Amino acid sequence: MPTFDSMKDLEKYVNSELKTAMVRGNNVRKTVVNEGRKQVDQVVYNAYTPKVYNRTGSLRESWAVEEAPDGIDVVNTRRDGDKDVARTVETGQGYDYTGGYPYERPRPFIAATVNALENNDKLTDSLRKDMINNGLDME
Repeated sequence: MPTFDSMKDLEKYVNSELKTAMVRGNNVRKTVVNEGRKQVDQVVYNAYTPKVYNRTGSLRESWAVEEAPDGIDVVNTRRDGDKDVARTVETGQGYDYTGGYPYERPRPFIAATVNALENNDKLTDSLRKDMINNGLDME
């Protein structure tokens, strides 16, 4: 491990290693996507049973991971043409049909995913595994 002349240099090194571990690793990705899928089931699909259409399940399965300045972004990519279905479901705004249907209210599965991950150690444990897999000694 390199030596550092200041806390600022150490912080820069640690942040760089964290980002590298997230970008190269699979544990953080899997943890976030799996929690997102769980929240789609609980917050969106369990909210009501559709009577006019059949669910495709695509909202649950449409996840992408992109490199970001501080690590990775995990996003739900479900679209229907130009419509961002994930945003519509999350906010309850932008539906094609209105009239008091059960789906017209917000079903914030992304917010629920963030909340769930902030309130347990799954993400920390996953990052630790990714850092170990990237060659860092972790205790």
